Amino acid sequence: MEASTGKKAIQLIDELNQIDMMLVDINISAPQWQSGY
Repeated sequence: MEASTGKKAIQLIDELNQIDMMLVDINISAPQWQSGY
């Protein structure tokens, strides 16, 4: 049980990291006024 929940947690973290990287790419390519700099 614990091993499978650990794998699920790792999968969730991987998905969140992928989403985070996509958001970073969007922020980099977005107009500068969006990030406030």
